[in-house]
Amino acid sequence: MDPIRPTNSVERRMLKINDDWRYFTEQTDAKLLYWQLPEADHALLNTFFQVQGEYARGVQVYAGEFNNALQYVTDTLNQLYHFYDGRREGALAQGINANWILPERESNETDINYLFRVLSELSAYHPDIFTFFTLVLVPYQVTSYTLFSEWITELIAKMHTNRWITEHVRIVSFGEQGDWLQPLMKSDPDNICFLQRDYQSKNIPRELLAESSDRGAGADFRRIFIELFSVVKDKDPKKLAKLVEQGINISQKQRWFDQMVVIQLTAGAAYLSWGDDKQSLHAYQQAVFAGEQAIKKQHPAGEKLVANALFGMASVYLKSKYYQDAAQCYQLIPPFTIKAEDYILTVEAWRMVAFCWQNAKEKEQAIQAGLQALESGLFLDEPLRLNSSLPIAANSLLEVIPDNHQCIDDMEEKLQQLFGEDWSEILASTHDVGSNGDNNV
Repeated sequence: MDPIRPTNSVERRMLKINDDWRYFTEQTDAKLLYWQLPEADHALLNTFFQVQGEYARGVQVYAGEFNNALQYVTDTLNQLYHFYDGRREGALAQGINANWILPERESNETDINYLFRVLSELSAYHPDIFTFFTLVLVPYQVTSYTLFSEWITELIAKMHTNRWITEHVRIVSFGEQGDWLQPLMKSDPDNICFLQRDYQSKNIPRELLAESSDRGAGADFRRIFIELFSVVKDKDPKKLAKLVEQGINISQKQRWFDQMVVIQLTAGAAYLSWGDDKQSLHAYQQAVFAGEQAIKKQHPAGEKLVANALFGMASVYLKSKYYQDAAQCYQLIPPFTIKAEDYILTVEAWRMVAFCWQNAKEKEQAIQAGLQALESGLFLDEPLRLNSSLPIAANSLLEVIPDNHQCIDDMEEKLQQLFGEDWSEILASTHDVGSNGDNNV
């Protein structure tokens, strides 16, 4: 059989990952593979295991939240069952007896024993499909790495007490830091395959463009845009200015006003992160101008582009604590977001207007802006109301408005419309979630 010949940068990296994966599978004593690699490589690993999962149903990525062992195991098994249930109808149509049901945890059953029992029962039900399991455990948020490390250590230790598990289950994890794994590596090094890798995924876009046969303004612009991101990371103001100029020249010639906005937004964010407020403000102002040109050309995203540019401008003022200027800038946003029918951003704009006026000691203007946020919230679908900045805006308004204010009845009526009769309890439960600061920088 001829060896696989990769044709592009992604395939070349996938083959390297596959070589490392095969190395692990040949280490028969190792029960855990840990890849320590840069964040830029994580998406590549996720893709690799998603592809693996198409061929081997027992390969699954579990990227939930780790608060404690029982919660994580429960979420992991629920995800496995969701995967199974989503394919049940198709399997039944093919004549496969796909009627397995996720068993409940027995009283006094430990989280690990429950996990092992479910895996073995699923394999017994479908021995030809779920022969082996590879659990890719990469929680996106870990409350305590000490607890996570202790749980993984216990998990690996108990694998050796169950012959079936030892022969049919392996664990994989990956991340930037491997410190939490040190206790296990010291106590049981033979059970771990520890790989330190850097597949240089951050260079993939640049390599793909270099290998591409595309020519013309579009290809040139894409190359400039990809270069921009590396320049931002490297903090190179001179090169940034040069690339921005090149990108703007191409955009102007092609009349790509939307791309002009994107270039200037990228530059504005870079300068702001570097502490150059003057250049940042100038870039955002240019983005507003380009966005207005896009609107004149009836670009469908024109209003949203201007709104994002104004958010950027306001963030520069806010960083310098020029609260009045920031409030006036945020106040320009709602007409654009309303026309774009983006009421989440409309609520957020009014929330920030209120926040800035409150910090500028303009209490009445803060109250009026808060009421505008509630009014805008009425246009949100009900599920989005609690999953937006609306509760933060409402709680901020409740803190600033006096009991005898002329708008108190209007406010309470809107709150009832937005959150129901129990609005007070609902808002109290969300009071500590989020902050009054600007999340748009």
